[in-house]
Amino acid sequence: RTQIAEIHKLLQEILANTDVAAGTAGWPHLDCPKKEIPSNCLKALLHASLLGSGHNVSFDQLSCNVSGDYFFEQGDYQTAIREYRRGLKLAPDDVNLLNSLGATLARFSREVQAIACFRQVLAHEPDDHMALANLGYILLNRGKSREGMQFLERAYAVFPADLPMPRELLQSLASLYIEKNSYDKALLVLNKWQELAKSEESYLYHRLMGLALAGTGKMDKAIHSLELAVRLFPHDALSMAELGLLYLKRGETAELGLSFCRKAVELAPHKADLWCTLAKSLLFLENLDEALAAAQQCLKLQPRHADGLHLMALLALKKKSTHDAQYWLNRAVKFHTMSAENKKEIEKALAMLSQGVSEVP
Repeated sequence: RTQIAEIHKLLQEILANTDVAAGTAGWPHLDCPKKEIPSNCLKALLHASLLGSGHNVSFDQLSCNVSGDYFFEQGDYQTAIREYRRGLKLAPDDVNLLNSLGATLARFSREVQAIACFRQVLAHEPDDHMALANLGYILLNRGKSREGMQFLERAYAVFPADLPMPRELLQSLASLYIEKNSYDKALLVLNKWQELAKSEESYLYHRLMGLALAGTGKMDKAIHSLELAVRLFPHDALSMAELGLLYLKRGETAELGLSFCRKAVELAPHKADLWCTLAKSLLFLENLDEALAAAQQCLKLQPRHADGLHLMALLALKKKSTHDAQYWLNRAVKFHTMSAENKKEIEKALAMLSQGVSEVP
């Protein structure tokens, strides 16, 4: 180690005010065999080259991080994982290495190990925005939307003001808020997305903006956003279906509105959301039998679909079947999928029917 330090010092003197970078490595070093000294020198050189000319780096945990990043960019995730783990042997709590390892494990579908990495980061730095966001994405992917949203909200709150917000974070949060009927919150996030370069060229941005605007009752603006989404991506079935429903609510012909909804279902018949929107459109037109068939198809594809369960309860109320309406309400409550607003609406209608009111809203 003394010899390496002397060599390092000598190189610093030689390289001063030159255009040359250098990397050094010694042995013994961790579990590296002696034959890996040249490759470790190359990793240190790659590290030094990032710092600029005239720099000399002795192989360390940062060199492992740089090397891991290189292999990650090449798509060689196994080698990247090995490099990050080697760096963590030198610095077990290094936040950058843990974040890099976690992100790579997640890309390699090793989510449980990735979660452990991000939780270790947060144990040391609770406001690390990268760990918060990545942990949120994984939890969403594993179906834990409530916990995932909490981490994404924290990442959004602590994200450095001098850095551009990642589109994935904004898209995920806006989608979650719309799903939870928190449309005002969704609009705040989407306004932040609008500040990013080329946001106006993203059909997803316009789709989410349209859904959020529709949720706040701004129908004309919502229609404009959804039309932009479909114009940018003509096969955007979700925007197309919602556009059809809004056309009906605005007073356009049933033929026009339903044509958009049916076309959307044709494009992606496997998506429960599209059948749900078609059912809503048919219910709006008082076509109860077809609405029921569409709602049933929605629940066949996704048995716990919140809006689908809500629709089944509404259709039962329309048919004055309090028993069926109560069944669907209980089912939604059991699955914790129905919003408090929708639950209150159905309970109010059930109470009205039980009191002999012939028509319910």
